[in-house]
Amino acid sequence: MRKAGTTLGLFSIYSERSWGIGELGDIPLAARWLKTAGQSVLQVLPVFEMPRGESSPYGALSAFAIDPIYLAMSAVNGVDDKLIRSALGPEGLDKLSLVKGAKRVDYVAVRALKEKVLEAAFVRFVENEWACCTHEAALLEQFSLREAHWLEDYALFMALRSENGERAWSDWPDALRNRDPAALAAARLAHARSILKRTWIQMHAARQWESMRTALAHEGVSLMGDLPFVVTRDSADVWSHAEEFHQQLSLGVPPDAFSADGQDWGLPPYDMPEMMLTGWRWMRARARRMGQLFDAFRVDHLVGYFRQWVREREGERRGYFDNDGDEAQVRRGSELIELFVNEAKPSIVIAEDLGVIPQFVREALAKSNTPGYKVLPWEQEDGQFREPREFPEVSVVTWSTHDTPPITAWFDALEPWEQTQLREKMGLAENADDQEKMVKWLTWLYGARSELALTLVQELVGLRDRINTPGTVGPDNWTFRLPWALETAAADPSLGTRFEMIRGLVQHAARA
Repeated sequence: MRKAGTTLGLFSIYSERSWGIGELGDIPLAARWLKTAGQSVLQVLPVFEMPRGESSPYGALSAFAIDPIYLAMSAVNGVDDKLIRSALGPEGLDKLSLVKGAKRVDYVAVRALKEKVLEAAFVRFVENEWACCTHEAALLEQFSLREAHWLEDYALFMALRSENGERAWSDWPDALRNRDPAALAAARLAHARSILKRTWIQMHAARQWESMRTALAHEGVSLMGDLPFVVTRDSADVWSHAEEFHQQLSLGVPPDAFSADGQDWGLPPYDMPEMMLTGWRWMRARARRMGQLFDAFRVDHLVGYFRQWVREREGERRGYFDNDGDEAQVRRGSELIELFVNEAKPSIVIAEDLGVIPQFVREALAKSNTPGYKVLPWEQEDGQFREPREFPEVSVVTWSTHDTPPITAWFDALEPWEQTQLREKMGLAENADDQEKMVKWLTWLYGARSELALTLVQELVGLRDRINTPGTVGPDNWTFRLPWALETAAADPSLGTRFEMIRGLVQHAARA
């Protein structure tokens, strides 16, 4: 069944009760609102825990832990208004009011506020539940055992990171950096409280996630996630599986039409031969985690599983591929695609196959029946835009991604010949107003043969804001917030009329 969906950052949506950033409990509200525009799929950007002071969801501290910044404090056991007032104090309450009304997400302030309340709630849990061996304490023990394969290392890592002043693990004392068994055992005893707290927080994240998924199912909306290619170098996963990552290399992409020198992401490449010796154990666990969390998910930078573009961190800075020879690349990439598809079942795997993609990667995707992406402004052949109705059915079509401007801004930045050709193909008059443009853009998009058509939330509501500008660092990246709370947006008559029109376009295109 052909579907229409919306891509957004959880950080961008918020309700009247949210604390300056979108929360897990806001996702069903967003789904209910977007459903009035005919959207039956909601894609969220990565939600795994980021370092303090960081805002990019593609450089996480963990490949498994949900970021506590997205927790709704009111849904945490033991949290009430009295505890919040006591934990924050007058100054904190004033700060909370400011972040709630801010135009951009203030990650540092929001995280600090929530950490204070979580600490106060955890103290109450230890005194009233853990010390008394209550049913709630037993549930925490069960959760800890069930998720031990990632949770044990993550909780210890976060405790040690805090103990070491949030410094990178590569700067820790030798015994801890190198995971000496005796040192780790001593650390688990010394930091038992901090480890317990991290476990307790993740249990609440799991509860809120499960509640959110139940609400989405009730709405009839599917949840699509986003799997970053790799985690940051200073992460629980690289610390606990150091031999499976190249510590002296840096990951990126080769030169292309958008970057003459290529890109250096500063992230650690995989040591694929070493991972293969383990039977891809870490990759399998990661795929299963995505299948647990989402109905479908995008595999970021798919070509990297076939071959990685790497540079030496020091010395020679010329880039090179880590896997030479088409046959070897096809074998490795195809094996990993199959791994994701099988381990994540019944979740659907979608490949992010943008950029410089060799033909053998396309063939491997087709062989595995894995959908790839079709970004309309980039779908050109011999100077002509391809017709979306001729795209393969097994694909995802979109005007934009989180790394590009929404079409509401991108169209104006296209070359004049590109604008002229698109206008002719879509039947768009040169003097068309924004409403007419929106109708033509979405009609062309939804008319694609692709199974799934995605729009950025900015495109649905007519905004021009970007989520991120690659290759730049600044306050506008990853901090975009909608200008209205979800309750306000849902009650807005003009947005209601716009969404009703969009729903009509979705239905006319025979999308659900």
